[in-house]
Amino acid sequence: MIVSNDVKTSINRLKTGIALYVGGMGHKTRNFHKEMMICRGYEDAAERIQELYLAKRKDEANEAVPD
Repeated sequence: MIVSNDVKTSINRLKTGIALYVGGMGHKTRNFHKEMMICRGYEDAAERIQELYLAKRKDEANEAVPD
């Protein structure tokens, strides 16, 4: 949790961790965090985040995390 009046900056600070878990944790075909993101309706974003993260394009993976 981040307590701040600057919502956009707070969201962006959380995206690094989300990209790590969705894109870089677990096996490419078996990732709990990616599967949960897909279950919540973000399949395209989850696939793109993982693709970018595994290609070592971490900044782009962070940006691919939806607000």
